Amino acid sequence: MTWPEAGFDDHAIRGPLTDLARLAKLIEAKLATARPGSSVRIQEEFAADSPYALVLDLREDGFDPAAENPFCRPKTPLIRKTYPINQTPGSVLSATRDKRPKLAPALPKVFWAADEPG
Repeated sequence: MTWPEAGFDDHAIRGPLTDLARLAKLIEAKLATARPGSSVRIQEEFAADSPYALVLDLREDGFDPAAENPFCRPKTPLIRKTYPINQTPGSVLSATRDKRPKLAPALPKVFWAADEPG
């Protein structure tokens, strides 16, 4: 965000537009020589008095950040199986693994899905 002096804190990256443009050039220069698996740290070059730093962890192309988050990963792999069910006029009744039906918009082909540990 724009601010009179450059800095990092627990809420924002801030500074005058000229300093934010300088930060963009610092990031470009550091990333030009960085390789996947390394980290880039910017602190003193942008805001020497800041207690925070900007740290960029570089990863390979195709990296899925959710794969690193234990709250986004299933504990066991899931296999998706679909089963045809009856279609009602104007809508579709679908069931999930917990067997509670829910109303969904009508589709040309109707299936219900169950995620089962595989």
